[in-house]
Amino acid sequence: MRRGLLVVLAVMLAAPLVAHARNTVEATGEAEVSLPPDQAMLSLGVTTDAPTAKEALEKNARAMTAVVAALAQAGFTPPDVATRAVSLTPVMDHRQGAEPMIVGYRANNTVQVKMRDPASIGRALDAGVAAGANVSGGIAFTLADPRPAETQALKLATQDAQRRATAMAEALGMRLGHIVEVRAVDVERPGPRYETMAVRAGATPTPIEPGLITVRARAILKAELR
Repeated sequence: MRRGLLVVLAVMLAAPLVAHARNTVEATGEAEVSLPPDQAMLSLGVTTDAPTAKEALEKNARAMTAVVAALAQAGFTPPDVATRAVSLTPVMDHRQGAEPMIVGYRANNTVQVKMRDPASIGRALDAGVAAGANVSGGIAFTLADPRPAETQALKLATQDAQRRATAMAEALGMRLGHIVEVRAVDVERPGPRYETMAVRAGATPTPIEPGLITVRARAILKAELR
């Protein structure tokens, strides 16, 4: 008798769970937001060769001092102009059948120029090259604060997920009911977009086209069907 009572009680407890079961639909939404960059970085350097290490460094220091001064005159000053690398390496002569020989030294000094206005990057490049810069690590375009674009992309991705879930529900002759779950699958934070470039002096201003930075997001929405 006691055992039969336990079985009846177990059935009664399970019944509400079965009664409240609902059919659900799940959809993934995607979106992207593209906007022009509001920050740019330019890498400029000077490479010099000389018979001795001392001469190579001194020659390089004079040249880089002129480049930094030209950048300042063009409106780019510290902390937006900062040293990124300084190196000194031997120049080797590798002749066939002979031991490698040091025939001189090469010094390199590289600075990075940060600009709040990407349109001014051509002006910085021209000023640096005219003053003696002969090496460029390229330019990078970024967003100073990508969070507003990320938020907008996530909103649009969520709306896209809801639109797709609605379409699937309608295909089944049903409607969306209570939203069970919404979550972000991925928000692609844009890194710097790099562009390589050749360094050459000229009278014509260097044209620079910043293009667009794209932020992508994906979201999943799960809802009941009714």
